[in-house]
Amino acid sequence: SILLVGYFFVLCFQIILFLFLNLPVESGATSLTNERRPMMVVGIIFSIPIFLFGMASLMAIGTAFAGDAWRGGVLMKSVFGWSSILTECLYFTFYLVIPALVFAFALMIGVNNPWEICVYSWVACVVLAFCSFGLAVVWREIKTCFDLIDVYYPSDDEDRTWKRFLFKIERAIFLTQNKKYAGHEDKRFLVSGDDQPPENGYSFDPDFKPLQVKRGPYSRLTSLACCKMYDNLDPHIRLYTTDEIRDVLPFITKYNWSLEAMCCRNHNSRTIS
Repeated sequence: SILLVGYFFVLCFQIILFLFLNLPVESGATSLTNERRPMMVVGIIFSIPIFLFGMASLMAIGTAFAGDAWRGGVLMKSVFGWSSILTECLYFTFYLVIPALVFAFALMIGVNNPWEICVYSWVACVVLAFCSFGLAVVWREIKTCFDLIDVYYPSDDEDRTWKRFLFKIERAIFLTQNKKYAGHEDKRFLVSGDDQPPENGYSFDPDFKPLQVKRGPYSRLTSLACCKMYDNLDPHIRLYTTDEIRDVLPFITKYNWSLEAMCCRNHNSRTIS
């Protein structure tokens, strides 16, 4: 799994490198005739964010796949309902048994490159396991999203037909786009651990004053009077992070603290030092 992730990293890096190298080529900087293709240059510039996001997502899933395989396929057991013994047997079959059988069969028929065929079969098996892991991740995210919609938008008549399914899809897309394009304001509070948290949160309690309030340029743009497509909510609606929904409060001590974890962590997540 780690070798496959390394191969994906090299592949993604090469794609991004060739993408940037095409900019001077299409702009005519490397041609003696100075032939320029402005539409190709514009297409390359607009494709850079898409490629960067796609490759970063691929590497993130690949890293999670390697970690899940090292821990014994926790996600695969959770999604497919497999037992630990069955999961270990499947991993053993895909990673060792099938490549070994292909190698033995290649030796028996007398091919000239049995190791190459063995590597191809191993890569095919690992890629198949990686695709299964990716599908499991997508399935888990979609199922969790639909479960949350059932909680916050229940059906009175317990309708489970295709209309309810289409409603879930429409509501999921609407909520995602609404959170993505709506402006937001960040407030930071300094509270004591002995204080009882307010029922509606610190932002809506007049007894707590924020130490810092941040609004980005996009949020300021959406609050202008000329932007008729946006409505200023009064009172504001609180946006919960993933850690808050899961009710996870990670404790940072001298044993798990690291400079990398502090600098590269998600700043929306809550921590207790």
